[in-house]
Amino acid sequence: MKSEENKTSEVVKSVENIEIMPPVDIYEDAEDFVMHFEVPGVNSSSVKVEVENNIMTVECASTLRRGNRPVLFKRIFRLSRAVDIAKITACACDGILTLKLPKAEHIKPFKVPVA
Repeated sequence: MKSEENKTSEVVKSVENIEIMPPVDIYEDAEDFVMHFEVPGVNSSSVKVEVENNIMTVECASTLRRGNRPVLFKRIFRLSRAVDIAKITACACDGILTLKLPKAEHIKPFKVPVA
């Protein structure tokens, strides 16, 4: 027979996150690429955005549960050199995570002044 301690550790191990790939809308304006993620139950303190070797990982721990397991929203994107990664900003509000990925200066149109 298993001890109470072993039973408890088995229960803790079995409660893993359910990873869900959230829907995302992506558009571009003159200055930025903008991403809107649908992440219900998420607040700003539970969002993690990391970029390494031009791979951006977005993880959001939600207060939602599915089948008694916590929900983790996760998406991974390969970024082009057109993004200035040092200036990426994120804002979470009302179940929507918005990322602004500023365009790098070298891809913005350059207007030549005419004398």
